[in-house]
Amino acid sequence: MSKVVLYNGQKISRVPEQASGQDLRQLMQIPNDRQMLAEFQGHPGYYIVKEHQPLPTKAKQVVIKTVPYYDMGYNVLQQRLFKEFQLLSKDFMIEFDDDNYFYVKINRVPLVSGYSQRFTSVLIKIPKGYPTVAPEHFFLKKSLTYKGRTPAHMFKDNSFNELSKIGWAKFCVHPKKRAWRPSQNISKGDSLVSFLDLVRSVLDNRR
Repeated sequence: MSKVVLYNGQKISRVPEQASGQDLRQLMQIPNDRQMLAEFQGHPGYYIVKEHQPLPTKAKQVVIKTVPYYDMGYNVLQQRLFKEFQLLSKDFMIEFDDDNYFYVKINRVPLVSGYSQRFTSVLIKIPKGYPTVAPEHFFLKKSLTYKGRTPAHMFKDNSFNELSKIGWAKFCVHPKKRAWRPSQNISKGDSLVSFLDLVRSVLDNRR
């Protein structure tokens, strides 16, 4: 081929002209946890090599470098959460801390018969690593009862509940890891919208 591919200062031989990122990874024995970058002769800057696409240039020389894959940056996470908040706000009034995004409060969530009130506010804790990591905790006001009693799995005291002092009771739900499937396309995967559906299912099926 006419293209020269360099990696770690060495020329890589037998590289097909239309080699994909996956082909390059195999030829150079690059670990799967490293992201490949390409620097093209005569073109400043780095190009992120796509696993299933050939390099998009006719440059005679290509230098391949690798960097660790990384989690979504905080600004990207903020953008995703804001989109999820917009979806939630179609049906509910919501409040959130636009500095930290650690919690989102969803107001006027309807409750089934048997509860001490017709509507409630639900506070969802957004975990580190979201959306890859599923939420596991939500909070209701301590005053809420079901058929005159404290609902099961409702933690009011300080030992399990970091928000006890400001009047919130904590519930824990644990979506199974393989069952929680977020997507870059929010409407096609799990999100705070589907987690709220889970919360409502838990609350609606008290026994």
